[in-house]
Amino acid sequence: MSVVRTLVTIALCGASSVLSAESPRTVGAPVWMTGMSTKRASGAPTVRVPVGVPVFTGRAYTDSGAVVASTNGSEITVVRVPLPTAIRWEALMSRRPAEYRVLPGRYMQVLGGTSGRIDVARDSVLVLALRVSRKAPAGRSFGGTVEFSVGTVKSAVPVELAVPVSRRVELSFSSRSLVASPGKWNSMIVRVKNDGNIDEQPKLKVTAPAGWRSDVRSALPTSTLGAWTSVDMTIRLWVPSHTGSGLHLVPLSLVDADGSSKTEQLQVDVLSDEATGAQGALVTASMVGGRTSDMATAMGYAVAVGGQLSDSTTIMGRVMYSGASTERSPAGVLLARSGVMSAPPSLELRNPAYQVSAGATSGVMPELGGQFLAGIGGIAGVTRGGWQVRAFSLSPMLLTNGLSLRTTNAGRMQGGEVGYLAKGVRTSLFGASLDDPLTYRTLNVLGMRTIVGTPGVQSLQTELGYRSVGDLRGVGVSTVLQRSGRASNLDLRLVHAPGGSRGFARATNEMQVSGSRILGTRGYATVGGWLQNDENAQMGAVRNVGWYATPALNLSRFGSIGIDTRAVRFGTSTGGTRLQNDELAGGGLLTLNALGTSVLMRSMLARVDRSVADSLVPLVTSRQWRVDHSVSALRALPRGTVHANWSYQQFSGAAGLMPSQQTFVLRVDRMRPRLSAPFLLEADVQRMQVGQQGMSFWSARAAATLEWPGGMALTFSAERNPFLSVLRNGRQQQLVYTMRLDRTSAMPRLFSATRGRVFRDENSNGIQDRGDAGVAGIVIKCGALRSMTDTKGRYSCNNSSQELDTRSIPAGMVASTGEITSGKPIALRVVQPLRVALSLRSSDGSALPGEALAQALVFARDSSGAQWNARATTAGEFLLDALPVGRYTVGVDVSGIDEPLTASEQIVQIGGAAPGVVQLELKARPMRIRTFAASKSPLPDAAAPAPRPQARARVPAPAKRPSSRSRR
Repeated sequence: MSVVRTLVTIALCGASSVLSAESPRTVGAPVWMTGMSTKRASGAPTVRVPVGVPVFTGRAYTDSGAVVASTNGSEITVVRVPLPTAIRWEALMSRRPAEYRVLPGRYMQVLGGTSGRIDVARDSVLVLALRVSRKAPAGRSFGGTVEFSVGTVKSAVPVELAVPVSRRVELSFSSRSLVASPGKWNSMIVRVKNDGNIDEQPKLKVTAPAGWRSDVRSALPTSTLGAWTSVDMTIRLWVPSHTGSGLHLVPLSLVDADGSSKTEQLQVDVLSDEATGAQGALVTASMVGGRTSDMATAMGYAVAVGGQLSDSTTIMGRVMYSGASTERSPAGVLLARSGVMSAPPSLELRNPAYQVSAGATSGVMPELGGQFLAGIGGIAGVTRGGWQVRAFSLSPMLLTNGLSLRTTNAGRMQGGEVGYLAKGVRTSLFGASLDDPLTYRTLNVLGMRTIVGTPGVQSLQTELGYRSVGDLRGVGVSTVLQRSGRASNLDLRLVHAPGGSRGFARATNEMQVSGSRILGTRGYATVGGWLQNDENAQMGAVRNVGWYATPALNLSRFGSIGIDTRAVRFGTSTGGTRLQNDELAGGGLLTLNALGTSVLMRSMLARVDRSVADSLVPLVTSRQWRVDHSVSALRALPRGTVHANWSYQQFSGAAGLMPSQQTFVLRVDRMRPRLSAPFLLEADVQRMQVGQQGMSFWSARAAATLEWPGGMALTFSAERNPFLSVLRNGRQQQLVYTMRLDRTSAMPRLFSATRGRVFRDENSNGIQDRGDAGVAGIVIKCGALRSMTDTKGRYSCNNSSQELDTRSIPAGMVASTGEITSGKPIALRVVQPLRVALSLRSSDGSALPGEALAQALVFARDSSGAQWNARATTAGEFLLDALPVGRYTVGVDVSGIDEPLTASEQIVQIGGAAPGVVQLELKARPMRIRTFAASKSPLPDAAAPAPRPQARARVPAPAKRPSSRSRR
C-alpha cells in the first residue's frame, strides 16, 4: 500500500512545463501543435502554433482525477494529463506501454495526434495542446475525455474547460474603401460583431471632415447586441459639392458601454459622377510565397470573392491551389503561415428567396437535431410565401495536421426542415440521419419546432422530437426562452435529449439560465448557473453544476470596477472509478479609460479541491490554490493601434511544484507613418519566462504592406519563432520569410428583381428629366425586407408591396408621394426654407403692439392654388420650412387681428440660390368720418333744447373675431 500511495502522490504533484506563442496576423489557417516533449535536455520544445491565435498555458492544472484548462480568453492552452493510478500500476507490473486516445468535445480540438503510446517508466503525464473554440460558453463546461488503456485495464480522465467572461466587440468591413460622389449622400454597410459571451450596447461614431455630414442607422430594433451576434449598420456621408477628387480618411469609432473605443480608418475615394457606378462583389486574387533560412521555398495561389452580387444577393467563395505540396512538407507549412490552406473550394449564395452553399460549409439545425453541423457537401434552402424548406448532405470534415481540410470518406450527415411562418409564429418539421465515426456519434431524429417572437430579442422556442441513438430511443424536449430589454436580459434553456453527447447533443439533461440587469444609473450585474447530466461509454456518468456572479460599477468617464465570483462542481463515475472536482474562485477587475488608452486589470484567487476513488485507492483528496494577475492596455491612434499585455500566475498547495509563469506581449497593428501614406506596418514581440530563474523564450514578427492604386497590395513579413516547426533535412528552421501579392477589384452590381429609381426632381414636375440625378442611400421597404439605392439611385425589389422609408430621405428633399408603383421612378423634390418678416408702417406702429402680429397667418400659394402655411418663430417673424421648387405668392391673412389692417403680397421664386427674407408691410386702414347738419327751426312752446353737435366721428366697434370678409 505504501507503493500505491507514493505513486498517487507523484501523479498529483507532477510539474508542468508551459509554453506560449502568439502570432499577430490572422490569416485563417490553423496549424496544429505536435511533438511536445517534457524530457528535452536543451532547446525549446517543438510546437506548431496557429497564425493569429494567442496561446495561453498559465491556467492549466492537473491531478490524477480531472483536468481543468482555463484559457484566460485565449484559444490555445497546453495541459498535462496525469496517468490514472490503475493505468500506471498495470503498466509497471506488466512492463508494457500505456495507450491513450483523446475524445474531444464540442468546444475543444486536439492540436496533434489523438492517439499513441506512453512509456510510464519515463513519462508520468501526457502533454496535450488544446484549441478551445471562441464560442465556448463562459464558466465551466465539458471539453473532452482522455481514455487510457493497458491490456484490459481502461480508465478515462475528463478535461474541463474554464472560460472567463470576455468582451469583444469588433467592426468589420466588406471593404475599407468607399467610392463617393461630391454633392450627394454616399452610403456603405459595416458590421458590428459581438464576439464576447455577454450582451453589449455598442455605438458607432463617425468623425467626418469639416463641411461633411454623417449619419448612422442600425438594423437592430434595440440598442443591445447579444453575445455571438452581429448587426449591420449603414453609414451615410454627405460630401460637399466643392470637394475635389481624391482620397480622404474618415475615422470610425466603436464605443462600448464601458466607454472604451476602437477606431478604424475608412478610406473615402471621392470621384466624379462619370467615374462612380454601382459596386458589386469584391474579387481578391492572391499569390503567396515563402521560404526558410536554408532556402526551402513554396508557392500558392488563391481567389476569393465576397460582397453584393446584386442588391438582394450576397456571394462568398474561395478556391486555393498549392501544387503537389502536402500538409507535412515545408511548402505546406509555409503556405499555411501566409494564409493559403489546402481545402476544398467553397461557395455560398444568399438571397431572401434562397440560400445555397457548397464545398466546405456549415449549417445550424434544431437543438434536438444536431444544432451545429460542419462538413464537406451542400446545403440548400428556399423561402416562398411564408414557406421555408431546407436540406443538407454533408460528409464529416477532418483537419489534417492543422493545414488541410479534407473529407474522411466515412460517415454521412443528411437531413432537412420544412416550416411555415405566419403572424410571427414559425412552425416546422425536421428530420436528420447523422453518422460521424470520427467522433463516435450517431443520430436519427424526427421532430417539430415552434418559434414565437424574434430570436435574440424576445422569443420562445420549443422542440419535440423522437431520437434514436444506437440502441437507445426516446422522446426529447427542448425549451429556450430569450427576453431582452433596455435594463435587463434573460436567457433560459431546458433540454432533455436521449442519447446525450453520443447523439450530437451537449448533454442528456441540461438546464442553463443567465441574466443581466442595470442597477441604478451606474451599476450592472450578470449572473447565471447551469446543470448538466450526461452518460457515455468513454466517461460513464457525468455531472456538471455551477454558478457565477459578476456585479460591476461604472466610474463615469474613467471606466468601471467589478467583482467576479464563481463556483463549479464536476464529477464522473465509470466502473469503480469516481472523480470529482470542486472549485471556488473570486477576484476583482478594474477598467480605466484615460487619454485615449484603455487599461484592464484583473486579479483572481481560486481554491480547487479534487477527489478520486477506485478499486485500488478508496479515496484520495487534494487541495490547490492558484493566483492570477493580468494587465492589458490598448491605445487607439489615428495611425494605428498599440496593445500591451502582461500576465502572471503562481501555484501552491498540491501544485506547489509547478513553477510560476510570466508572459509579456507587445503588438503594433496597422500603423501608418502618415495618415495619407499608402504604407502599413505591423510588429509583434513576445517573451515568456517559466519560474523565477527558469527558461525564457521570445518570438518576434514584422510585416510591411505597400498599397498601390487599383486595389494592389504587397506584403513582406519575417518571423523568428522557436515554437514554429518547419523541418528540412532533419533540422528545425526558426526563421521564416513570406511575401503576399493581392489584387482586389469590384464586380458590377447586378439586378435580379423589379428595378426602380429614386431621383432628385430639380423642377418639381414629377418626371425624371435629363439633368435629374439619382439619390443614393434611400431605403425602400420590400415587404419584410429592405432595399437601398446605390450611387445612381437604383434599387430592386421582388415584392409587390413597396414603401418609401421617409427617415432615409436627406435633408432638403421631400417625397412627392408616399405611394410607390412598382418600376416607376420615385421623385424627391428639392425644397428650400423661406423666412417672412411682418412690419408695421412707421406712422401706424404706435396703434398696434408687436405681439399682436403673431395672430397673423402667413402663407405661400403656388400656381395651382396649393397653399403652404408658415409657423411663427418670434413676434412678426414666420418660417416656411420646406417649399418645393416653383413660383409662389407670399401673403398674409390679418383676419385674426382685432385692428383693421391691410397687407401687401410678393412673388417669390424657389430654386437655385437660397432666397432672402421676404418683407411684408402692414398698414392700418383709413377711418371714415360722417358729418351731420344742424336743425333750422326751434321747437315751439318749449324750452330751448341742448345744442346739437356739428359733427360726430363714427368709428365702428371692433369685433371679437372678425370674419375674413372685408369690413366697411
